[in-house]
Amino acid sequence: MSGAFIPEAVDYPKDAPKGFCFGAFALPLFWGVAHEAWIGVGVVLVAFVPTVGSIASLVGMIYMGIKGHEMGWEHHKSRGGDSASYHQRESVWRTWGIVGFIIQVIGTVVMIVEQRLLSLLRAWNKGSTRNFCNA
Repeated sequence: MSGAFIPEAVDYPKDAPKGFCFGAFALPLFWGVAHEAWIGVGVVLVAFVPTVGSIASLVGMIYMGIKGHEMGWEHHKSRGGDSASYHQRESVWRTWGIVGFIIQVIGTVVMIVEQRLLSLLRAWNKGSTRNFCNA
């Protein structure tokens, strides 16, 4: 069933990409829309649910990474595509997925370091007569 929320088992070709699908993992919204795997939209939307959204979204991203090639092949096959064009298309998604993942990791580290530095500045500012931080 093409475009299903969670795809059924597909006849996956022997020469199709195997392993983790970084495009589906790191860019679930864009990859999901491009491959009509609407679970990608759900993964992004569930992230906005308070308390459990982050964990549920991470679980959904991991699921998409594991099952991404199967979902992508089902979409590609339904459009009449062959294995060679699927390889080419997914290599581009793999590249951008890895780039997106690296950007996400760097952004997370920068946010953590920034928060730590701000808390140190606030603590230091309380004991000083000079005001370096207005927060």
